[in-house]
Amino acid sequence: MYFLLISSLQFLLIVFICIFQCNRAKLLVAAGVRSLDGLPDELLLSVCQYCHERDLCRLAQVSKRLNRISSDKTLWKRLFTAVFEMPVAFDLDLRSSKSAMSLPPSPTVSSRISPTDSDCSVRSLSSPLAGPVVDWKSQFRTMHGSYHVSPPISDFSRAHRHQLPRQYFERLSDALASCPVTSVLDDAMERQMIVVHPGTYCEHVIVDRPVVIVGAGNVTLTSLTGRVVEFRPQARNSVLAHVTVKGGLPLDSSDVPPYYCIDISSSCCPIVQDCTVISSADGGACLYVHGSGACPVVEDCRVCDSESVGIYVDDGATGLYFNNDIFNNKLAGVWIRNLAAPIFRRNKVHHGRDVGFFVFDRGQGLLEANTVSENRIAGVEVKNEANPIVLKNNICNGKTGGVYIHDSGQTRGVALAVRKKRSGYSSPCVVRTVVF
Repeated sequence: MYFLLISSLQFLLIVFICIFQCNRAKLLVAAGVRSLDGLPDELLLSVCQYCHERDLCRLAQVSKRLNRISSDKTLWKRLFTAVFEMPVAFDLDLRSSKSAMSLPPSPTVSSRISPTDSDCSVRSLSSPLAGPVVDWKSQFRTMHGSYHVSPPISDFSRAHRHQLPRQYFERLSDALASCPVTSVLDDAMERQMIVVHPGTYCEHVIVDRPVVIVGAGNVTLTSLTGRVVEFRPQARNSVLAHVTVKGGLPLDSSDVPPYYCIDISSSCCPIVQDCTVISSADGGACLYVHGSGACPVVEDCRVCDSESVGIYVDDGATGLYFNNDIFNNKLAGVWIRNLAAPIFRRNKVHHGRDVGFFVFDRGQGLLEANTVSENRIAGVEVKNEANPIVLKNNICNGKTGGVYIHDSGQTRGVALAVRKKRSGYSSPCVVRTVVF
C-alpha cells in the first residue's frame, strides 16, 4: 500500500503539472474537473508516457481504468524499443530436441515481430503475413527477466538499467558465467535467456550450462581460436538462435588445429535455429557434431561459403537436421562417418565445390526428402562400409554423377555406380529417389 500511495502521489503531481502547462487542461480546470475520473483517456495516456515500467505496473493496481490505460500497447512498445534497443521483438516457440526427434518437421518454430508503428503483427520466418497482434507488455516482461549482451549503450537505456533485475554485459562469455547452473529441463522457457543485441562479438563462447541464447537483430559471433561456439556436455538442451557464427583464422595459423565454428560434443543435445554459419578456415567444418550422445536439432540454418566441410557428423553422433540451406562449401556439404547416424530431412544441398552428401568409414543415417543439386561431383557418395538410407530425395544436375557407391574411390560413376572390395562393402538402401 505504501508503494501504491507514493506512486499515486507522483502520478497526481505529473497530472497537475501537465494541467497547468497546457491550454486544454486549463479549460478542464475552469470547467470544474478536479479529479482523475474527469480527465479524458488521451490526457492520462500522455502522462503515462513519462512513467517507467515499475510506475506503470503500480498504476495498474490503483483502479480498473488506470489498469486499462497503463496497459496500452503504445506505452510498452515505446519502453521495449527504447530500454532494450531492439529493432525486433521475438515470439519463440522453442521445443526440446527429444520432441523434435519424435515428430515430423514443421515449417518453422519461431517468428520475428516487426515493431514498426504501422504493423504490429507477427512476421513468421516462413510466412510474412501470419500471426496474432504483439503483446508488448508480455515481450517486455520476457526481456526484463533476461541477461543482455550489448555494445556501448545510449543514455536513455543507461538511465533505465538501474531498475532492471539483471545486469548487462559487453561479452557473451561474461553473461554465461553469471547464469546459474540449473538442472536439465525439457521446457526451454525455464532456462535462463540471454539476449544478444546487434553487434559483432569476437570471443570463444563456451556453453557449459542450459541457456537460451537469442540474437536480437544483426548479431555476429566470431573468433580467431579453434572454436567460436562450443557446447559442452553440461549444456545439454541449450538453444542458439538468430545469430551469425563466422569463423576465420589469421594468415600465420599453420599450427592451429582444425577450425570448427560450432562444436557440439558428446551427451549434448542443443537446438541451433535460424543461424548462418560461415568458415574461412582451410580445415575443420562449419558445424562439427561428434561423440556418443551428441544429438542436436539444427533447423532453418544457412551453412555456406566454407573453405572446408559444411556439416560434419562423426564418432557415433546422431541428431535431426532439417530445412537447412547448405551451399558453396569447398569440400562436401555434409560428411557422415564413423558410425554416426544423423537424420537429414528437407535440406537443400547445392552448388558445392565437391560432393553433396559424403557418407564413409561405416557412416549410417537417413537422408530423406532432400534436394541435392548443382554439386561439382556426385550428389551422394557412399564408400568404406557406409550404410545409409537414401529415401525420397531429389538429386539432380550433378557435374559428375547422381549417387556414387564404391569402396576404393578410384573410379567415379556417372549416375549410379557400385564397386566392391574384398574386406568390406557399402550397402545403402536407395528408395524412391529421383536422380537426373
